[in-house]
Formats: sequence, structure tokens, C-alpha cells
Amino acid sequence: MNFSFGTHPAACILKIKINPEEGVAAAAEALEEGLRQARVLHLTGCGTDDKFLEFWADVNERIGKIDMRGENPLTLERLPAVWNDIRFDPKLATTYRHSNTAQPLHTDGAYNATPPNVGFFFCQAQARAGGRTLFLDGDYLCNVLEREQPEMYSDLRNVPVSYAKGESPGQVAPIIGWDSFGPVINWNYYRITPGQGEKVEALRHAFFDFLDKRFIQTGDIAPLHLAAGDCMVFHDLRCVHGREAYTAEVAGERCLWNLNLHWDGNAVVKAPALS
Repeated sequence: MNFSFGTHPAACILKIKINPEEGVAAAAEALEEGLRQARVLHLTGCGTDDKFLEFWADVNERIGKIDMRGENPLTLERLPAVWNDIRFDPKLATTYRHSNTAQPLHTDGAYNATPPNVGFFFCQAQARAGGRTLFLDGDYLCNVLEREQPEMYSDLRNVPVSYAKGESPGQVAPIIGWDSFGPVINWNYYRITPGQGEKVEALRHAFFDFLDKRFIQTGDIAPLHLAAGDCMVFHDLRCVHGREAYTAEVAGERCLWNLNLHWDGNAVVKAPALS
């Protein structure tokens, strides 16, 4: 396995070349080592056929517990599935999951009562143009907030916020929590439960606008482009991510597969670019 760091002020991405012929155990060892070194990983070297869904599921099962949270995109009903497809489909384009629009910065697990801490995405087909994933490390985000928006930063650290999706209640926590490894981010603008009062609503809008204007519009963000066969893996509670718009017309023209993992590893380090 080959490891190489790419550095960006907003997030450091560790690139790992996987040789699938070395087997599931070797890939799992490389993935776990990568998760100890960085908060965002870019895995390359594998193919695109369906056997890799099984391969990557087996890899993840070796290092943690897969969160069986499949979802019906229309009803939001939870289904016991390993994978969710993030597939362009013009018939379902009212959801981010199936549209080709840009997606604002968020964390995937904010609306889960017990959120998984690792997100894993396998790219089976990539769009003709666009579609990069955009990452912002929690340490970098907090440094900027503390320096430029101290009042908002205090509220983000201290105001409890309730989340839900469909009929499934999520956690109640500050948008930015903290533990011995640093910031713990819980953020999804669209999954904050309504009716929590003016303070929460004002904070919700202010933080959404700040992320967009301060990071997305200025380009102060770390982009990751996945080629077909690549994977991205990230500590979902330690960074926020979003997506650029992309070009697609035919259903399935862009297709990523996502699973979420409860990983017990406890070595979450600051990326070298942020040291």
C-alpha cells in the first residue's frame, strides 16, 4: 500500500493506493492505519464492478460496525441495508441524493441518535464534469470562527440543538461539541427540528450563511475528485463536507455508494497541514 499526503489549509487528504489482489485483510489494515493518520482519505487502485461493493463491505466489517441505515429516498423510511446509492436520477431530483446540484456543507450523522463516526463512499461512475466533494476540517473551522466570529462560535459551542429526519428523532447537542481529540461537529441545516425558538433559528441561518460565504464562495475549502473506482473515507464528526454541482443527464451517469461505520479507533490526529 502506498500512502501520500496532499495538504490544503482547509483539510489534509491522505491518498492511499490499494491493491485488491492483496486481499481484504491488507486493505482493512491500510484503511485503519489511514484513519489514524488523517480525517479524510482518498483510496485508489480498485475497479468499478459490483464485486467491489462486497469487497469494501468486507473491509469495513473488519475494522468496525456498519450502521445499517438504508433509506427510502421518497418516504425517508429507514431500511436495514449496508449501502445507499448516491445516484443521479432525474425522476428523484428533488433530493440531494439523486440531484446534480451543489450540496451545502454538512455532517451525515447529525440526525442520528447515535451517529456513526466514519463515512465511506465508493465511486462506481463519475460525472463528465464537476461533482467534487468539498471538505473543511473541524480544527480549521473552529480557528476561523474563534478569530472572525467569536459570538457565533460561543453559541455554536453552547446552544443545544435538536435534529430529526422523517419520523426518526436524532440527537440533541451543540452544533460544535468537544472531546479530548477536539471539535465534534453536528450539522445539517435541513435536519434541525423546527420550533426550537428564535435563538436556534437565527444561529441555524447565520452558520449556514457563514459556511457558504466564508469557505465555499472564497474557495477556502479542500476539494476531492473521485475517479471511477476510487473511494473517499472521512471522520464524519471531525469535519464537514459538501458537493459541487455536476453535469449529468442520464440516470446512473454519476453513481456513488455510501455506507457508514462505527469505528472504535481512538487516534484522531490533527492533519499535518493544520499543525
